[in-house]
Amino acid sequence: MKKAFLIFLVLTLLIVPASLAVAGEYQKDTPLTMSAEQKSKMISLKTQILELKKQVIKQNLDNGTLTQEQAKKMEERINAKLEALKSGKLDQDFYRCHPPQCKPH
Repeated sequence: MKKAFLIFLVLTLLIVPASLAVAGEYQKDTPLTMSAEQKSKMISLKTQILELKKQVIKQNLDNGTLTQEQAKKMEERINAKLEALKSGKLDQDFYRCHPPQCKPH
């Protein structure tokens, strides 16, 4: 029983780091390429999503789930994202988290 556990532990310690290294190399520096039509469609879809988020914020403000200050901050972030989209910026880090514990990109 101890032998089987030891073999399992050794194999796990050898295989898991190797697979993570391979996965990391595969994803590293993989550029996102798309045609102008695809980019336009993506910008349109992301714009629609952000507009819907603004509607949800307004509903939550109206029903008291959010305060005026919270809603204002959320709308400011959404408006900044909308401006970036209008300028044609499609960044893969665009939707990363930005709460206080996360560093802005």
